[in-house]
Amino acid sequence: MRITQTMITRNYLSHINSGLSQLSEAQKRITSGRKYTRVSQNVSDGMRALRVRKQLQDNRQEQIMIRDARGVLASAESNLDSINSIMQTARGLLLKMENGTNEKEREIAADQFKSYKNQVLQFMNSTYADCFLFSGTNNAEAPFKVITEDDSFEVRGLVPDPNDPSKTIMGTLENTAGMVTYNGAKYTFKMLEMEPDPADPTKMTPVMVQDPDDPTAQIPKVVEKTMAIPVDWIKENTIVGSDGKYMMRNPAYLAPGTFNGTLPTAPGVNTADQYIPVEIPMNTERYIDLGMGYEIGQFRDDYEVDPRTAFKLSFDGLEILGSGMTDFKLDDTTYSLPNNLYSLLDRAEEMLRDPEKYKDHEIGAIGDYLEGARQNFCMSVMDIGNRTNFLDSQLSALESEEVNLLEARKNLEGTDDYRESMNVKMFEYTWLATLRMGDKILPQSLMDFIS
Repeated sequence: MRITQTMITRNYLSHINSGLSQLSEAQKRITSGRKYTRVSQNVSDGMRALRVRKQLQDNRQEQIMIRDARGVLASAESNLDSINSIMQTARGLLLKMENGTNEKEREIAADQFKSYKNQVLQFMNSTYADCFLFSGTNNAEAPFKVITEDDSFEVRGLVPDPNDPSKTIMGTLENTAGMVTYNGAKYTFKMLEMEPDPADPTKMTPVMVQDPDDPTAQIPKVVEKTMAIPVDWIKENTIVGSDGKYMMRNPAYLAPGTFNGTLPTAPGVNTADQYIPVEIPMNTERYIDLGMGYEIGQFRDDYEVDPRTAFKLSFDGLEILGSGMTDFKLDDTTYSLPNNLYSLLDRAEEMLRDPEKYKDHEIGAIGDYLEGARQNFCMSVMDIGNRTNFLDSQLSALESEEVNLLEARKNLEGTDDYRESMNVKMFEYTWLATLRMGDKILPQSLMDFIS
């Protein structure tokens, strides 16, 4: 077979282009640090590398979620620690008041308690990343608010006559104005509008209005009342088999002897139940997915997150700050004190401002009860600490997993810098050797053109 100059030139140019291409690819690999730039170049390692990349992406996303959650927990714990410090200071001040003080000192102490309760309210209404911390799923308004007169409810009954303590007259037993409500919880019911009986001031009588069906007759006037539910009226639901987590005092309930048997409630309203179920708005639990297989299952008639597959990030402010009342005896006298920390501070301020209500032993009782409530409050702080420890362990595991995934990705995609440097040098020498060989076998004119 005859070998022509054209064939020699064509083969030579093919080899020199191939060598230049190999040199260029080697330089790309050492510059980018990757063995290949397309999966088609290494299908087996490429597919495994894509799976590792997906695992690495999920890992980093979970780390972001955990760090965000730790920020929420840290902020919540900081606010609760501040409240705990306030409670300790208030306890010490009550002990001082118990030992006997003058009116000026009591007034100063009352101002301090007013400041304490306002600080507690501020801390419980704190936010993190524009979200309220202690409001369950509520983010529309501050969870704790002081009840105004418009949303209040007045409980009336027999009270001592200020002009003659031996007698009783109708008066205000309790008014919810100034108490605290949670998540804007309200209750609407119907009741008879009452007025004092002109013939007997110790009794109440319904307001009579014309019957729309019979102009000659009169009927009791029924009004609809909407009241903000104070936290002191709410307690945990302990009735087995009943729905809901909380119950509230029934405003239609009448204790024996109240109103001397006159029932200020509309027909159909049950006055025999002292407590009725109540739904606290937006007080459900909020969960985040931390890669534990987030699942939603059916519970009764609703669908809820399986707590075993997610992490709870919400806080029940009502449970943390306390609700309801507790009765206890002191010197054969029964007292009723609120379980809510804000209400306890408010009660202490009220007693310190009113000389008629101020009694050293009652102040001491509030101080003792405040200490017990503070210890229960500390359980919420411990719960946050436990949750934080869980997140720390999860984060540590994810960080270790990330290191392993990065190593696996480097083995599948990354280049050996030492080996690739050797390849670059080898391809450079090969390309230069090819050029030198061309100087011997190609016509001079072509070599001049190439150079």
